[in-house]
Amino acid sequence: MTQKPSPVTSALRSALCSLGVVSLATVSTPTAFAETMDEKFSSAAERMDLTYYGYARSGVGSSAKGGKQACFQAAGAPVKHRLGNECETFTDQGLQATLATDNGTVFKLNTLIAYKTQQQNEWEQPSKDPNEFALRELNVSAENIFPALPGAKLWAGKKYYQRHDVHQLDWYYWNVSGPGAGIEDIDVGFGKFHLAWIRNETSVVKGTTITGNKLKYDEEKIATNIIDLRLSDLKLSEHFSLELGLEYGKGSPGDKIDNKKFFDRDGFMGTAQLTYAFPMGGFNKFAVQYATDAMTGPGVGEDGRTSQNSKWFSGSKMARVLNFGQIPIIDRLDVTYVIGWTQMDYSKDAQNHMKTPDKMDWFTVGIRPQWKWSELTSTVLDFGFDKVKNGAEFNIAGKSAGATTSPTKQYADSKLYKVTIAQQFHPRFGAWVRPVIRVFATYANWDELKCPAGALECDPSTAGLSGDRKLIKDNFGKATDGMTFGVQMEAWW
Repeated sequence: MTQKPSPVTSALRSALCSLGVVSLATVSTPTAFAETMDEKFSSAAERMDLTYYGYARSGVGSSAKGGKQACFQAAGAPVKHRLGNECETFTDQGLQATLATDNGTVFKLNTLIAYKTQQQNEWEQPSKDPNEFALRELNVSAENIFPALPGAKLWAGKKYYQRHDVHQLDWYYWNVSGPGAGIEDIDVGFGKFHLAWIRNETSVVKGTTITGNKLKYDEEKIATNIIDLRLSDLKLSEHFSLELGLEYGKGSPGDKIDNKKFFDRDGFMGTAQLTYAFPMGGFNKFAVQYATDAMTGPGVGEDGRTSQNSKWFSGSKMARVLNFGQIPIIDRLDVTYVIGWTQMDYSKDAQNHMKTPDKMDWFTVGIRPQWKWSELTSTVLDFGFDKVKNGAEFNIAGKSAGATTSPTKQYADSKLYKVTIAQQFHPRFGAWVRPVIRVFATYANWDELKCPAGALECDPSTAGLSGDRKLIKDNFGKATDGMTFGVQMEAWW
């Protein structure tokens, strides 16, 4: 009797067969082929110590009165409250292989590929449909390579680097991931020290042009070098721990680029995060972030990765206070929650040249209680609210009272309420248990905004939203609220 192959073996076998590494012609019968593959790939997986990991979500949804599922996000908000409010199929899947364990060292290869589709058809291909492939990770780590630093890991390549996120929002608020190199997990006695050099290429605004009667940004791709210093695992007590981080970023334009000094500006971002582990399980995280100049980023403030290393951002500041967590209230009730505030203070140059507002404020709050009916079923409610000061942007035509003027921009506050109810099916109960299949209904309400005089392409009913405004207009007309429903699966492993 042939032993059933492991999931890793099956995944590796399927991948190599699809690539033509192994041919059906090499074996005489389906049974012989299966046995040969089990033997070959089980042996390969054991030799390489393969770990297969990933995340996936997909489903089907609709707007209540017809049309495909619309998702709701306040204008100017970088993210949305996600439960019952995701309109795409997404997966990232990776393999980790132990390549060598000689002389007390451990060398590992990490790979991760992400794929996103618009969840429209069974057959969706990048060549024709608006789908996305991305190589997110490809790096090698070497543990115990320095005898004086036992447990430390030297790494190089593309890497998810020490990311911190709020799952409820799918928001990575501290994230300098990218191609780079560094050393992690250096034991300094009272905690762990980490040092990294990360490089990212961002679109930096270098000027504005007038197209018709619209103001548009001209951008240049400029590399930014970021030095990241962190201290983690700082135990303050039995339940409290602290993590500290400092990032320094500086533009690295080519030596012969026009106006080089415009693009070589720098900035800092500092983060302090206090974690409390509840005695009954769960956690609370309280984070404070402050960034200056190039490290402030566009929009309502970034995560430390998408910097703006131009002269126009010199003098800009970003401040953030964030609190979130998860707590099992009783055996049948699990709750996750988030409350956060971010303020972006734009420099005078950004206001004058890029027509940004003087400030943008984003406030978000959400709570997600989950009630256990049995280990296999639960009901979850998700409440979310976002308000963004100067979040809605209006392009203003270059004419006023018959006189020709330069086109400009005006701003208004946006506000959105969202609530979702979902019935879930899972192998056991818990906020972090996956896989899960959920049947959901979502309701959202947002403000109608008054279009300023001269505003171009402005619809009062959708001006306060980000995303696919045309779809929302087609589905809900002039209404400033809407309802969707659907079924979604979510898994990680």
